[in-house]
Amino acid sequence: MSDIISGGWRSCVDDDPVTSVPFVADAIIASPIGFSHVHCAQALGGLPVHLMYTMPWSRTKMFPHAITRVGVGRAMKLSRRNWISLGDTINQLRASLDLAPIPMNMGPGLHETLKIPFTYFWPPALSWQPSPLLVVGKGWCKLGDFVTNNKNVFFIDNCPHDWLFQHVSAVVHHGGIGTTICGLAHDRPTVVVPFVADSQRFWGHIVAGTGAGPAPIPYTSLKPRRLAAAIRYCFTDQAKAAARQVGKKLRAETPGAANAVQSFYRNLPLHRMRSEYLVDQPSIGSYGPANREIQLSKAAAWILVSHGRVHEQKLKMHRIKTYAALDYSTQRDLIGVIIGVFVWSISTLLYPLLYVLRGRTDITNAPPKGPTNFGTEAAVVKARLREGNPGTPAIALELQGSERLWRRTPYLFEVTLRRIDEDARPCLFAWTPHIQGFTVSGLILLHHTPEGLKKVELPMSTLPPLEPLVNKQSSLIEHAPGGAQRWVDIFPDNYVSLLKSGERYTLLWPGERYATWEWGVAKDHVFDYIPTQDVSLVLPGRPTLTFTVEEGERPSPISKMLPMDNSAHTEGAPILTAKVACAPTAPLKKGEVTTTVYVTYHYEPSGQSRPITLQIQNLLFPIVYEWRGIWEDCSPDLHGYGIWDDPDIQISPGQDRNFACLYPGETWSFTGNYELSEEVQFGSSLRCQLGETKINWWDWGTRDDHLSTKLTVPCWMGPEIIEPSDNDGRPLLIVPASNPVDVQLI
Repeated sequence: MSDIISGGWRSCVDDDPVTSVPFVADAIIASPIGFSHVHCAQALGGLPVHLMYTMPWSRTKMFPHAITRVGVGRAMKLSRRNWISLGDTINQLRASLDLAPIPMNMGPGLHETLKIPFTYFWPPALSWQPSPLLVVGKGWCKLGDFVTNNKNVFFIDNCPHDWLFQHVSAVVHHGGIGTTICGLAHDRPTVVVPFVADSQRFWGHIVAGTGAGPAPIPYTSLKPRRLAAAIRYCFTDQAKAAARQVGKKLRAETPGAANAVQSFYRNLPLHRMRSEYLVDQPSIGSYGPANREIQLSKAAAWILVSHGRVHEQKLKMHRIKTYAALDYSTQRDLIGVIIGVFVWSISTLLYPLLYVLRGRTDITNAPPKGPTNFGTEAAVVKARLREGNPGTPAIALELQGSERLWRRTPYLFEVTLRRIDEDARPCLFAWTPHIQGFTVSGLILLHHTPEGLKKVELPMSTLPPLEPLVNKQSSLIEHAPGGAQRWVDIFPDNYVSLLKSGERYTLLWPGERYATWEWGVAKDHVFDYIPTQDVSLVLPGRPTLTFTVEEGERPSPISKMLPMDNSAHTEGAPILTAKVACAPTAPLKKGEVTTTVYVTYHYEPSGQSRPITLQIQNLLFPIVYEWRGIWEDCSPDLHGYGIWDDPDIQISPGQDRNFACLYPGETWSFTGNYELSEEVQFGSSLRCQLGETKINWWDWGTRDDHLSTKLTVPCWMGPEIIEPSDNDGRPLLIVPASNPVDVQLI
């Protein structure tokens, strides 16, 4: 590759090899795998560059990258790995041309960053055929005003559904009853994408129940893959037959408006509504005792009063129907029930606070039972608050940590989610402050003062947590029956500045309900969004963590701060944590976010003070998400070049730049500029985070201790370690997910 890259420069400036005529390029047309094209153009004063090739090398909507089999979501990682392989050679060329080196975070996808034009050579006859025409109604939001119609997609303004649905094969809409009935009445299979929490989701399930369409897809979960699968179902014989059957029944039915009017009339108490003297008029008053009451219309009452037949003072307002539940006596009973529920709820919520006031942190005993004579409704409420909702998993939260927080030492504590129900099914659920943010998750920080406990006002996160997407940084955790999930978390730095030295504080979980959970295992939901359930999972309150704030650093950097558990970290592995920092705003015109990753080595469980050497490649690139109704990865989908057929190579951890050494208490950091996709717009809210990261190779000792150590890696210098594949039997080292950092584009 070195000869190919240097040869690109020679082809721009060397004499003609046949005629010896002097030559210097005025423009460059190159293959993308020459790699030197744009660098030669820069060295020659900024020549125009045009790339041409016979297979896809840049992002296209129709074709994937030709030499890879990885999904679109991993294209950025592939491009970065390619640059790791070729970056040194390219920078050597740039140095020889008196050009500044390109940093690792800028190299991948450089041709897309510079918007270099691309031309591809292949006959249209061999290209994929266009998909069927898609007709899109713009609606009130003027969808597609910025899109030009083409042979595949056609945007229309307001158009009568009754006419339009006669000329299409299937219908995708929001699930309004009118649109749903109109589509089915024309025998059209239907996909419902509910937008609001009214009847739309209901009608989506009704359609799915008839077989005339797939299950509804809430707009917050709408992805191209899911929508494509739903539309494909609409073209199956099963969906078409079901739609025809439903349409036939709808066309044979009596008009719904007439049925609604008849139903209304059937349920009117006409005998209580008519005047007894003028029967064609409604009764508005009555006269006489209850057992001999006379119903009177306005005209009848006026006639009787004016002729002296009845006294005006004895006329009463006529009640057509009596609602006994709203009478005072019934209200009094309901008020008693409500007061009982209120008193019990307050006592339950204040119970942990009272124990903290008394200096106790081991709140393990159950609170006093609430009154049992509330009535049926109150008993149900009490059971749900304490035990969760029927048919949902029962999960308990536990917090455990040191009794002292040192300002200059990260405060680590252990979080445990434990399944305590007897259901044999596994479930998916996530409650992770290090992913969702403490204030989003609902943790409360309390300050112990002479006047009592006072709540500390924490910086509020204004955006929702990362989406519950399986196998991502915000992944839901699979909870086995009777099992427990544990991890070590870190108290946020921006909260430490709010604490007073020498004072005691308590971190309290007050309890919360969550609608995002699912029965099943993670492998059945890979890269899929978990739906919102109608019945919420309850994570009960009461867990607390109390500590005293101290100045300075923790005295011994190798003392164990937490009792470790095999499920929290691999037994015997060193304890590391990650933190991400970046500016709160970023200029849109730069199209990138500058982020620093900090990884701290805290201690090793054995209590010794040994240094470690570890591979850092997987720690270089946090993910940047954009809020688009859900959190979506907004990194550009870049592609690069991979040398797949060259032999594997050997490297030394003591010499290779992709390894670092840390002593207990030390922190490694890396600052990089991370590109954003072109879809990111002004004012967008971004969130940056390093996900839970597996370290492929580590060992005790310094880099000097490993100068003679040899590792076998792929020829393109990716993070995979081919030999030794098991890290020589050492425990698996995992860096937990970092804090999320919010950034506003300006």
